[in-house]
Amino acid sequence: MLRNDFPAQITYAGETYASVLHGYWSLSAADASARSGIRDAPSGREAQELGGQAARRKDWPEARLAVMAGLLRAKFTQHPRLAEVLLSSGDARISYTGISESPFWRDVPDSRGRNWVGRLLELIRAELVARQTVGLA
Repeated sequence: MLRNDFPAQITYAGETYASVLHGYWSLSAADASARSGIRDAPSGREAQELGGQAARRKDWPEARLAVMAGLLRAKFTQHPRLAEVLLSSGDARISYTGISESPFWRDVPDSRGRNWVGRLLELIRAELVARQTVGLA
């Protein structure tokens, strides 16, 4: 359920995506028709394949981390059951080991991995706890 390709429909930046992976690859594309095709792909794997073939937005290297954070935040605030799963991890370190994601996003045994998805999941988990315990928005 924590994986980016888990089928959990989310709305982010005025668009609806079948999964975080659909949103990430769609939003990375420079061309509007490519974004639509990626958004509407039948599976996360196909969204990733289409996204990998599309020309990137010029600002993507600077924007991608914030976009992923927004997509993950949407997933866990729009799906309370998924938020419960994330919260059940307590304060444990989350090591994201996605097979097809780049080492930027995942934990890799040879220390090339930056584990950004894991770190963002930990941040969103903390935000969910803060909302529950302190009433922060």
